Amino acid sequence: MSGSENKKLVSKVDVDNITKQISYDFDIDFDGISTFEPLIKYEHGTEFNIGLIVGSSGGGKSTLLREYGTEIPYDWYNTKTIASNFSTYENAQSAFMGVGLNTVPVWLKPFNVLSNGERYRADMAIRIKDGAVFDEFTSIVDRPTAKSMSNALGKYIRKMDYKGIVLASPHKDIIEYLQPDWVYDVDTKEITLKDSLRKRPDIEIKFKRGEKHLWDLFSKHHYISSELNKASDVYTAYWEGVLVGFDSVLPMPSGTLKNAFREHRLVVFPEYQGFGFGKAITNAIGQYYKNEGKLFYSKTAHPKLGMYREKSPLWEGTSKNRVQRSESESRQKNFTDWKVITDKLAYSHKYIGDIKVTNIDTKIMEELDEW
Repeated sequence: MSGSENKKLVSKVDVDNITKQISYDFDIDFDGISTFEPLIKYEHGTEFNIGLIVGSSGGGKSTLLREYGTEIPYDWYNTKTIASNFSTYENAQSAFMGVGLNTVPVWLKPFNVLSNGERYRADMAIRIKDGAVFDEFTSIVDRPTAKSMSNALGKYIRKMDYKGIVLASPHKDIIEYLQPDWVYDVDTKEITLKDSLRKRPDIEIKFKRGEKHLWDLFSKHHYISSELNKASDVYTAYWEGVLVGFDSVLPMPSGTLKNAFREHRLVVFPEYQGFGFGKAITNAIGQYYKNEGKLFYSKTAHPKLGMYREKSPLWEGTSKNRVQRSESESRQKNFTDWKVITDKLAYSHKYIGDIKVTNIDTKIMEELDEW
């Protein structure tokens, strides 16, 4: 902390009848004057990427946050998609994926129709920049969303090398997922540097096989199609007993490949996007089929998953990788407003990796979560 001492702040109010009554009823000796010592700004010796101020409400987080900057809200244009509020498509894609907003159809909606969790992620995406400050970080979202968003955001800020971003939050359960450079706790008035923080935990995923009826919960979140082939083999993914993801697999129709299978539908609930569940699920399924002596292929148009596989040693591109889709591949029958463009490039890969998967149980390990 800085060695300089801040002056005490004083507030004065009129002692009216209501104030007197409250003071009398609750035995408070109050003359209308309140004083408190503001928290002292942490003077970092070197540039940092992420700082986090945590503590209970009323502890002075917002006052301290103003020492680092002023929040600048964004005024969304609801006549445009949220993606069109960005200067370029590339900027929108990078920022959305950086905050774990990976459901592509959401990018094509206006801000005012989004859910609270989607709004929160979109707002973070468009406001993130060097020196940005965010008060009440993750306060209005549920805890799984808070953790997944913190996990994605921390990695994104470091990947982009944004500097001087400070967040204030009443929740301390996000610390190990965000992995900030420093944390200041207004309750204890202690600063903790990143090297002393608990490391981001490994996350164990458990799978169940054959729960095909659960597709109804996931269908609206798939980025292309709501259809599920009746012949597919289905795997549902659970984290801490909670359903988080869905994957399905079909036999390859080709007569030239024996014991070959392809991924059919992979979906992770939006509130859990940002942990790396999608990559871990598809890797685990691929390894499971490999362990069974079978070949496993997957094709996707989703940019984040495709880019991950391009760089991952667990996957290799096929002869159809980054080749334009055919008309038959692009035809969709039942996905309300969305139609796949036929000349769009698709990523096509074969799983070749070697990770530890036992009985379709796996862990998201750090080396699998990077791309």
